[in-house]
Amino acid sequence: MFIEANKPKEAVVMYLHANAFDEALRVAEEVVEDEEVVKDVLTANARFLFERERARSGGGDKLNSSSLSMTLSKVESLLLRAGRIEVAIRLYKDVGLWNEAVRVCEQYAPQLTDSLKREMIAEARDINAEVYFGDEGGRSVGNRRDDSGGGRSKRSSSIIQVRS
Repeated sequence: MFIEANKPKEAVVMYLHANAFDEALRVAEEVVEDEEVVKDVLTANARFLFERERARSGGGDKLNSSSLSMTLSKVESLLLRAGRIEVAIRLYKDVGLWNEAVRVCEQYAPQLTDSLKREMIAEARDINAEVYFGDEGGRSVGNRRDDSGGGRSKRSSSIIQVRS
């Protein structure tokens, strides 16, 4: 319908709204032929997979589903294919998989590795302080909340955003 009307981008959007990512990607690659549209489709697919896995595991920051490894591998693959390396790194950071974040960083964005490692060390210090001092400053080790009430949940729910 949209393609016949010479509106392939609208067809992509329709497929994205229906979570028909394979069809959206097919149209983006074969008809639209715009690399940014292809990247947006891949990113939207990654976001969908991540959010679905997050919902399955109770919606928290720390994902602990048995299918987590496979899902994150697929999400990483989609984001790397889309050239969204920093988003993949942020994803791993936000769910507490620092070693995976460092691995991706070293492999695809080595210029960011030192900064990421400093951030990882600072995070470890914060966690150690929480364990040592208890629930100081409104933070809780178990669910990683802060005074704002949202903590990391806000960050991880918006870690993969599709460009408008």
